[in-house]
Amino acid sequence: MKIKLEEAFKVISKYGAEEIPIIFLSNIYVRSGMNVLQLTQGMKFNKDNYEILKSADILEIEVIYTERLFAKLAINFPVDYRLPIGRKSVIDLDRIMDELESSNAASKRKRNVVSLSEIYKKNTNGVFETVLNFGEKINYKKWNEIKFNIPRGASIDYKYDECGIILFFILEDSDSKYLEKLSQFTELLVLIRESKKSGVSISPDFNPETDVFPVNERNKLLETYNEKRASLVIIGEDLNEDYKTGLSQLKFYDRYARMMLIKNIKSENKMETLNKIKTIYGQKLWKE
Repeated sequence: MKIKLEEAFKVISKYGAEEIPIIFLSNIYVRSGMNVLQLTQGMKFNKDNYEILKSADILEIEVIYTERLFAKLAINFPVDYRLPIGRKSVIDLDRIMDELESSNAASKRKRNVVSLSEIYKKNTNGVFETVLNFGEKINYKKWNEIKFNIPRGASIDYKYDECGIILFFILEDSDSKYLEKLSQFTELLVLIRESKKSGVSISPDFNPETDVFPVNERNKLLETYNEKRASLVIIGEDLNEDYKTGLSQLKFYDRYARMMLIKNIKSENKMETLNKIKTIYGQKLWKE
């Protein structure tokens, strides 16, 4: 897996190179004057070679994936290293890819699986080669190219390549209820962004602080849905023609788009609201 040099340095500084060893997956050659220093596959990353790599302006290194290393990266860099939504065998992942192939044929949104594991094989020289990359987007075609090189007993952590919630509130200064709608929007925004503090994890790969996307204009809904690869659209008031037009355009584009209406949040039903969001966010309509 490829990680930033500074991320590797932070992990070994915080946990120790023995507790969380970071092993080079590929050879790195660093020129120093008339000499060339080789950091070979299998060597441990340490503070000394951090300085060497930094001075050579090498900002990313390829290292061997381990669950322990990934766990520490996810704790320290939660925006860049999202947790998996599940772990599947090769056979089960094969079924998921079949489902996605069918749904992608029926919708303009094309969904992919993202590998949150990395799998290797040794070549004839005993050198590790990567069969499945960490963070790799896998569609049906790609999966069928690589699956026969993956051990049948392997388990693969994964997520889908869509994440986030759109809050669709049409706010216009001329609206007599502008302040009321703005208050409702803000209350819902805060509720979701503080969902973890309330004890509700909407999804393992969802970061409430960064993955909520406000949309206040009808003609921005589909654009934002595509740009952010959002998973769910929430509407916070009664549906008028503007809302219906925006949502119908979205549904025409993606027949499996998830939507929900939330109104009148009260202190006594906040947990119920968050759990409903969690349930709908986790639905896979293309499986139903």
